Amino acid sequence: MFFMKKIQIILILILFLWLFPPVFSSSTVTAQSPETSNTSDESESGLIVSPSVLIVEDKDQGKTFTVKITNNSAETYQLSIAETRIIRSEEGRLVPVTSDKDKNFLEINASELTLTPNSEESFKVRLKLSAKITDRYPGILISRSTTNKKKSSSESGAVIINSIIIPVLTQNFQGELKADNNLNIDYSVLSPNNSFKVTGELANTGEKFFDPSGSLSIYKDGVKLYEHQITSQVQGLFFPEEKKSYNFTWLNNLDLLQKIGNYTFESKVNAVSANKTFVSKVQFFYLPIDILLLLLAAGLFLLFILIKIGQRISRQRNYYEKEEFIPEGENILINADASAEKTSLNE
Repeated sequence: MFFMKKIQIILILILFLWLFPPVFSSSTVTAQSPETSNTSDESESGLIVSPSVLIVEDKDQGKTFTVKITNNSAETYQLSIAETRIIRSEEGRLVPVTSDKDKNFLEINASELTLTPNSEESFKVRLKLSAKITDRYPGILISRSTTNKKKSSSESGAVIINSIIIPVLTQNFQGELKADNNLNIDYSVLSPNNSFKVTGELANTGEKFFDPSGSLSIYKDGVKLYEHQITSQVQGLFFPEEKKSYNFTWLNNLDLLQKIGNYTFESKVNAVSANKTFVSKVQFFYLPIDILLLLLAAGLFLLFILIKIGQRISRQRNYYEKEEFIPEGENILINADASAEKTSLNE
């Protein structure tokens, strides 16, 4: 009886979970802004420098770049142009550093420029073929000051003296481009909402930087079900020894029986500049919790029926054995009584 009560309790719990499934939280996709971009940079004084970053890839060796400066203000600026050095800080920022021992890596065709109000000027820059870049990148330092008048101390401000730095991010031409793309799929057979949390980590294990783009594809039994772009989460210059992560939650909306099968999650991260792709795959067989609950309920119900049938057969066997079995002593007494009764009738 105690065993039957336990089975009944289990069946009640299964029915409760089926009618009132628990709710599990899921993560949302978050986008990360690119670290650098090839767009213009506008200062507080109304100067626009385009491009704000120069990127020298393998194919750009010996290439001459043009930098344009636009003055949208009513001021006249006298600009000086010089080479500097750029390093990446631990936070990933590009920080200027200078040293008298630094050799010139750049050829710049202008050292000074004058910009009148609402005008634009340009200069050209080329990386020397002899330049060997390690962890210190060349940069262009543009210093600016107003020349139309000097503000007195009684006015709202002092003479404006600022600077703009254009990093010249130069590829390690002798280095190798490598990356590790690690993909992980987190799903629970106890989750009735059939959600799959996808997380990935991209690590630059080579000596070159690149701007990654990528996508995540989901297959079932070889047929593509879904594709999701992860470029917005990993884009931006990706430097050696850096790591980037991406995540996505996919909800399996297939019909119950169609959900059963072999799934493949495939992540592809591309380095367009080098025509390389880093692929990571995760394969697994998925059986939804709905099917498992049905099978468990059916198995317990079948076990319950078998136990009931076994108990009934056992009771019937005990009954027939009790009817048919008569001990030997009782049989002698029955025969003696029958003989006595027969003698009495004859008299």
